[in-house]
Amino acid sequence: MSQLQLFFEDVFRKYKNQRFITLKKNFGYDRYTYGQIETLSLKLVHYLTQSKIKQGDKIAICSYNCPAYAYTIFASIFSGVILVPLDYGSSSNFIDKIMKLTGCKLLITSRFKTLDLKVKTVFVEDLDEILQTLEKGEINSEVSDQDLAEILYTSGTTSDPKGVMLSHFNLSSELRLTNQVLILNKNSKNLSILPLSHILEQIGLLYFAYNGLQLVYLKSRRSSEIVKMLQKEKITVMITVPAFLMILKSKIEEKAKATGKYDFLQKMMSLLSNSPTLVKRLVFKQIHREFGGKLVEFIVGGASLPEDVEIFWNHLGVRVIKGYGLTETSPIITFTSLDNLVVGSVGKPLPEIKIKISKDNEILTKGPNVMQGYFQNPQMTKEVFEDGWFKTGDIGEIDENGNLYIRGRLKNMILSPSGLNVYPEDIEKVLNKFPQIKESCVLALNKNNHQVITAIILPKKEKELREKDLLSIKQEANQQLEYHQQIQDVMVWPDKDFPRTLTLKVRRPDILQRLEHKEEFKEMIEQDPLMQLLTEITHLKSQQIKETSLLYRDLGFDSLKILELGASIEEKLKAEIDDGLINSQTQVKDLRKLINKAFKQNLKNPKLSRSMFSPFFIPFRLILPEIWYTILSILIPRINVIGWENLDEINSQVIIASNHTSHLDVLLLSKILPYKIRAKMGSGAAADYFFRNDSLTAKIVSWLMTYLLGAYPVAREDKIHYFTVKHSMEFTAEIVDRGWNILLFPEGTRTETGKMNKFKNGVGAIVKETNLPILPIKIEGLYEVLPKGARFPRKKGQIMIKFGKLVKFPGNLETDEITNRLEKIIRQM
Repeated sequence: MSQLQLFFEDVFRKYKNQRFITLKKNFGYDRYTYGQIETLSLKLVHYLTQSKIKQGDKIAICSYNCPAYAYTIFASIFSGVILVPLDYGSSSNFIDKIMKLTGCKLLITSRFKTLDLKVKTVFVEDLDEILQTLEKGEINSEVSDQDLAEILYTSGTTSDPKGVMLSHFNLSSELRLTNQVLILNKNSKNLSILPLSHILEQIGLLYFAYNGLQLVYLKSRRSSEIVKMLQKEKITVMITVPAFLMILKSKIEEKAKATGKYDFLQKMMSLLSNSPTLVKRLVFKQIHREFGGKLVEFIVGGASLPEDVEIFWNHLGVRVIKGYGLTETSPIITFTSLDNLVVGSVGKPLPEIKIKISKDNEILTKGPNVMQGYFQNPQMTKEVFEDGWFKTGDIGEIDENGNLYIRGRLKNMILSPSGLNVYPEDIEKVLNKFPQIKESCVLALNKNNHQVITAIILPKKEKELREKDLLSIKQEANQQLEYHQQIQDVMVWPDKDFPRTLTLKVRRPDILQRLEHKEEFKEMIEQDPLMQLLTEITHLKSQQIKETSLLYRDLGFDSLKILELGASIEEKLKAEIDDGLINSQTQVKDLRKLINKAFKQNLKNPKLSRSMFSPFFIPFRLILPEIWYTILSILIPRINVIGWENLDEINSQVIIASNHTSHLDVLLLSKILPYKIRAKMGSGAAADYFFRNDSLTAKIVSWLMTYLLGAYPVAREDKIHYFTVKHSMEFTAEIVDRGWNILLFPEGTRTETGKMNKFKNGVGAIVKETNLPILPIKIEGLYEVLPKGARFPRKKGQIMIKFGKLVKFPGNLETDEITNRLEKIIRQM
């Protein structure tokens, strides 16, 4: 057995009953213990064996971060099967190319990823269910340390992508050495936002598992969703990239400016710069509370961290631990330990890893973490090694204490007319200190056959840089630079942000390419903000994008690009839209309307009251319906109930789905359902009707609905433009996660004719995401007693309430199929 296998055989035995992974889904949560992940890993080993996939064979995975991704990684380790992780945003052509190049026998992906490949495919959404009936496989004891563990492709856009080969020994060494330097609290919980196709995130998974710690995965990468999870899950640590720290820093500063506290914030941070961490956290308690109050560490890699950002977080009382490395080095070469946090430095080499600086100032390294080579490319492998040392391609220097400083990339280096080397990163460091500049990118542009050192500026949003401002910045910056580093030209980047990689590094080649096409550059400046976003994401020219263009068919959007679009709209246009409203028929003009609606927040958003979950209100919810029913029984016909015996089947959390005939539906069900169900039952109620909060009467109604009926606001048919289905789903998710039952009316509104309306797809989404059983209910006769529009009930006809048998739909059914089947069941009752 390999050392890596032994590590995790011991890990899963030691931490079997502890919580390991939490997945925040579109709404709702899946939670897994170490024992459950081990079981699923070994069942997947069995599945691979069944599928005639053996040690040394290759399988690909292309998915968002989820528990299935994690146990696929462990299954590959245990079985000796070689994993080929691919970025979730990869095109179908790229995936096909890599699968053929490596000879992969299986693709594990998401059903939301549109692919047309002739290869055996399994969806991560179905994997738990597929493995449910299988026996556990065995750990393959024939696997050795030198066997290949995975092939990671580091360049998805080139014609000749590089496949980095990492062995079991590489990964176990990296894990063992990192564990000697990085010591986290035993209660640490990491929010994972980097993709698991990235080696830094994989090592994060293995490190947290190795130490019995918790991980939280989040489908969305939108900053607002990330902040919500920091609060809800009380996250203590994040493995992330510098750009994310910059975004959070910007949000804190913007809020301070908006409230007139920016100068006070700066003074206090300066005053407390040398104070103990505990003092800083107490003084800035309000800021910490916005991020959950428990966040104590950022572990940062993937790109260079600006010194001012590092200082900012350290002054707030959040430690910034930096790592440096590459995919080829598994990935960490150097690390800043908690007792060696040197601003600007990426720390010292991990034990057993050596570094040195070449005569060209390039960082060279050797150690047990260095890759075996590039897959089927011995020539390229040969080129990156020099006498056994791996050439990183990075420029750096080492101080007298052994701390490494990164100065730039060798390939970014500019040769000045005087023959001296110019590193753009040195110039950018000076420029980024200017208060008007958010970020900069320095390139050598070809003008009249001469290389011109050009600074491209990304201004802070509140700053409008004029020609004289740019000239002033150029002159002031040049006073701080050496003669061979002098900036010759300055320009403002017209977009809201630079093009970036998956780990948010600036894509210099993309900027260079855009600037070489001057007419397109000029045209971009004249575009509206939405058009700029669409050109950035689709890489199409603005002339190709029409108001009637369909996002999916005409502009090439897929589910990942829709997520990216939503995040960009939120971050750059400051509008949060419900991306669930975007489908194959959505045109650019429809998208524009959604954004415009999101801007118009004339009324206060309905909120989910957390105090409704207090045990204090349970007696009221149990007793008051009895009182109401006693009064109502005088005014309405007698109620007949069919199917009492079906309620005996309920011994766990359920979704209660009923047709909607009258306002009396909730009142009567709150009385008739057994105490064990209704004591903790949330009932979805129309936000625009019951939770308007625009008058004293409306506020009283809202309070009564919330605390005495357990009602919470849900959106219906976009009645109020700023409160969307997305908000409804988030509220439902929280209620389900607290272990409450849910009462839903899938029609979305009361019937106007007495006949049941068509069900909305929201109920199918809730059922699919929660995987809870459903209690179907059919109400008859209440429409005649209190129809829509009537103010007082009539003692007319007969009321019948029918309880159906519990229903559990298969996990592989689509949302609309679940909705249709449920509607059919209730209609036929």
